[in-house]
Amino acid sequence: MSEQQEVVLVLDLETTSGTVADAKIVQIGAVLLSVDGPFGQWSPVPIFSTLANPQIHIPEEASNVHHILDEHVQYAPPEAWAVFGLQSVIRQLKSHYDVVLAGHNLLNYDLRILEKYFSAYANLISHLPVIDTFNWARRQFPTAENHQLGGTYYAITGKAPTDAHDAVADCLMVGEMLFHHLTTTGQSAYQMATELARPQAFTVMPFGKHKGKPINHVPKSYMHFMLTTFTDMSPDLEYTIKKALGIAQ
Repeated sequence: MSEQQEVVLVLDLETTSGTVADAKIVQIGAVLLSVDGPFGQWSPVPIFSTLANPQIHIPEEASNVHHILDEHVQYAPPEAWAVFGLQSVIRQLKSHYDVVLAGHNLLNYDLRILEKYFSAYANLISHLPVIDTFNWARRQFPTAENHQLGGTYYAITGKAPTDAHDAVADCLMVGEMLFHHLTTTGQSAYQMATELARPQAFTVMPFGKHKGKPINHVPKSYMHFMLTTFTDMSPDLEYTIKKALGIAQ
């Protein structure tokens, strides 16, 4: 990192599909955390919010999650222009600060969708440090029933989520979790991102039919199956399996 001040930009997308290849954006939210935020160190502040017109019908199953309907986006900018607005925000932040990106399931979902739209993705954000609070939640609460944002937010803050699946509300929840962690531990956001980037082995299986079992009790045949079949496996899970199979140290 340089000598510029560090900030965290929390991102969240609401889309037409849970599958990256099919997903089109209907809302973008971004929240900023900085070491001298207006409401206290690392306090989250919304800085970007827009609906986006995907120019296709929003499927009912998607609307049931985020409550965004076709009529809500009919006068919104096309998704490409909404992403262009986000690009401008990131470019401005990078010119003044050291930026760390954050979000829940950011690595496997939101960033992969944004990559489809960013004309200069590699130069703008692909190299930035990332805090993915989904992967962090798996480390913090390996035996939790699930690691969705609402449950993780409650586990960290003791508060029920509000307006879940609104992009800005989701960013604020992530921001509040990071506020709690960074102010409690004294870590910098860059240190947290660096720590998360180093694969860490689970002691228990975090999901699937053997969820909750100690890793050394999970059949090796199942681990081989996961390794050869699962795509987009988290670095932690891949490292866990390879270590258990003797492939990694």
